[in-house]
Amino acid sequence: MLNDCFPSQVDREWWDDQTFLGLMRLRGIECRSHYAEAFYCSKMLLGLGIGG
Repeated sequence: MLNDCFPSQVDREWWDDQTFLGLMRLRGIECRSHYAEAFYCSKMLLGLGIGG
């Protein structure tokens, strides 16, 4: 799926399964799981259910 979404990166020497599995493994260690994903959000609106 990553190859389909980022076709311009496929020919890079670092672009392979091991790169992404390693990164997912590190994220998993951070949350006490085997594999995990991490997302970055620069802005977020939280609805706290207070008021209207």
